[in-house]
This record gives sequence, C-alpha cells and structure tokens, in this order.
Amino acid sequence: QIKKMLRALPETDPKIETLLAHVHDVLKREPQEKFIVFTEYLDTLNAMVSAFEKSKDLSGKYVIMRGGLTGRQRRNIQEKFETGEIRALLSTDAASEGLNLQRTCRRVVHMELPWNPNRMEQRNGRVDRYGQKRKPEIRYLFYPDSPEDDVLNRIISKMETMEKDRI
Repeated sequence: QIKKMLRALPETDPKIETLLAHVHDVLKREPQEKFIVFTEYLDTLNAMVSAFEKSKDLSGKYVIMRGGLTGRQRRNIQEKFETGEIRALLSTDAASEGLNLQRTCRRVVHMELPWNPNRMEQRNGRVDRYGQKRKPEIRYLFYPDSPEDDVLNRIISKMETMEKDRI
C-alpha cells in the first residue's frame, strides 16, 4: 500500500514549483532582486538546489547556507549573496541569526513553518530591520486546508499577541 501511495505522489514538489514560479515572476519585473529561502529540512534544501540547478535562469545564481559552516565560510557566502549575480540564499535555520542582509535583500520565503514564532521572527529579521529602505516581502508556502494551515494560523496569532504585548 505504501508503494502504491508513493507512486500516486506528484513527480515534482508543488511548493518548489511555486517557489520557482514566484522567483521567476519577480525577476522578470525586477532583475536585480534577491531572495532568502528558509527550510526546516536538509532534504528540502537539497531539492531546492536541484530545482535551481535545473532552471536555466537560476542555475549557479544561488548560494547555500546550512549548519556546520565556519565563520569564514558564512562570511564568504554572505559576501557572494550581497554582490554579483547571486539571486537566492537557500538556507536552513543556519542563516536565521547573525546575518544583516537588509541593504541588499527584502524578500524572504519560508518553505516550511517553524512551530516557534520567535524562529520566524529571527528569519524575517534578516531583512526586516533598521537600514531597510524598501518594504520587506515575507512569503509563507503552505498547503491550504492542511495541518500547515493550522500551524500558520497559530503562529500568526502568537505573533500578533507578542506585538500587542510590546505596546
């Protein structure tokens, strides 16, 4: 039964297809735009890398940040992202802290949703911070009418509560 269910799955990941369509759409209108794409899982990171490599317009125009990198490696990745033709930083939560990217990037895409709203805020904070001159654009990819939909609603509710408590 499991094999039958696996064969019934789509050959490509709808979220990755949506991500690529979004990136292509934005780059048609704004060719110099940059994106930070966060994922919870190394498998998803690898699938994104594969999809970017298969895309004629995006092949070689991304950098990868994951855990286990030295400080020097992280700085090199950040420098490559901020300069030149690199359009996307594909990352696990390794990029959610210690990077100030607001001067070169305003777009964040979340492939999966963390359970903790503070992690979401940390991720968004790479571009949504002092020094940002454009309105940040934050996107969350989720399957409607699924458990992900519930997670997103809970995270938004918690974030709204946190915002109200600060006031």
